[in-house]
Amino acid sequence: MKKYILSLAIMMVALKSIIAQQVPLFSQYHYSMFIYNPAVVGTYNRPQLYLINRNQWTDIPDAPVTRVLTFETSLSKDIVGLGGYITQDNFGVFHNTNGQLDYSYKVKLGDSTNLYLGLGAGFTNIQLEFDKLYMHDKYDPILLAQPTNRLNFDGIGGLSVNWKRLNVGMSVPQLFNTAAKFSTSTRNATVLYRTVRHFIGTVDYTFKMKNGVTLKPIYVIKKGGKATPFQHELTTVLAFKNTYWASLAYRTEWGVTAGVGIRLLDQLTLGYAYDFSTTELNNYAGQTHEVIVGYRFGKEMDKVNRRLNKLDSANIRQDSALFSLDTTVKHIMKADSTRDTLIRKTFAVLSNDLKRARMEMMDTVYRSKFRVGDRFTLTRVYFKTNSFDLLPGSKIELNDLINVLNRYPMLEIEIIGNTDDIAGEELNYTLSKNRALSVQDFLIGNGISKDRLRIRGAGKEDFIAPNDNELGKQLNRRVEFRITRM
Repeated sequence: MKKYILSLAIMMVALKSIIAQQVPLFSQYHYSMFIYNPAVVGTYNRPQLYLINRNQWTDIPDAPVTRVLTFETSLSKDIVGLGGYITQDNFGVFHNTNGQLDYSYKVKLGDSTNLYLGLGAGFTNIQLEFDKLYMHDKYDPILLAQPTNRLNFDGIGGLSVNWKRLNVGMSVPQLFNTAAKFSTSTRNATVLYRTVRHFIGTVDYTFKMKNGVTLKPIYVIKKGGKATPFQHELTTVLAFKNTYWASLAYRTEWGVTAGVGIRLLDQLTLGYAYDFSTTELNNYAGQTHEVIVGYRFGKEMDKVNRRLNKLDSANIRQDSALFSLDTTVKHIMKADSTRDTLIRKTFAVLSNDLKRARMEMMDTVYRSKFRVGDRFTLTRVYFKTNSFDLLPGSKIELNDLINVLNRYPMLEIEIIGNTDDIAGEELNYTLSKNRALSVQDFLIGNGISKDRLRIRGAGKEDFIAPNDNELGKQLNRRVEFRITRM
């Protein structure tokens, strides 16, 4: 009996030590946030696949080694997200294999606010290797537990709120507190492996800086059971043009993590993280490494915009003529009595060759097999400051867009209005939405079905030129369209 109690005590110590490890721990979770919260699955607008390998405490025998393969995508015009992952988590005598499928649904609460609801269901295959335990009596009943594999089922629920560039989420992994029981054939000894319901909260915000630099702080708080304390984690990700990034994180009761990453050819992602323990484990636990490899399917929206800009500026003479036209329009707007007449005369100087080149460019853009989600700027659609009335000169490019929509009847678009920074934020959002609505009304009035059009006001979220001069403000008062269906 004493030997049995000793064996059981050793097992319970091992179980207690992995309570915090039941939900897999990753330092580069910001690549696939849905590992912790199913509500954000598919919110990246592009299908993506990631493989993460984490080796923890390399100097400790049978220390945790975790591998995960994730996949996610969005469906139904980005309303529904689907994804899943498979993990292999080895720690001491425990070898767990997990599989989970996640589903999310987007509820639009406002022009800039979305609510995401997520559910997930999965399994865990728990394997115990009793031969790795050091027992005084190899015939101890605890070693005779049959079988050594148990299949466990559980679920996860979560929600996330997105407002502009702010995200707040909460999830509950291992929702049902299920348990796996290992018993001996004589039923005199039992090992109980029980999952512990966790609570995970996240907050992140993306700061857009100059020259394509973004700064994204992420705060995560975790609670794993009555006996375990809250764990806090603060991660900061600094990225350059969404191609290169570095991260630095601090996790309580753990230490500091530093990571770097690169995206090659817009689709292949490589990342590495190293953990620096600030606890007593640092003296004998060794190192902790984490490597990630990912692949994103499709084309990046920024790449599409750059290709469009390259086509739009291919002819130097056309660029010069259009720049002169912008300057002329700016002066024309100061003279109310002759404004409309002069605008019509100014735009009349545009040759048929220029209009035909514009039409060929739009046709080339479509035939380049751009995907749903690609975004283009209507550079010749004009508005006055604090106004959503289309100026007459805007009709040339809008007529080009009408020709494209008539040529491709399956094409559906979202019209996005933008403003300069003159007015307040609330007024700018209303004004940008009304500008998008003016373009929609023009298209409908020229025979385009309303069912093919959606509108959104972006306010002053995304400037393309400085607002310290009139030309820059004119360029920021623009309308864009995004392909939603082809």
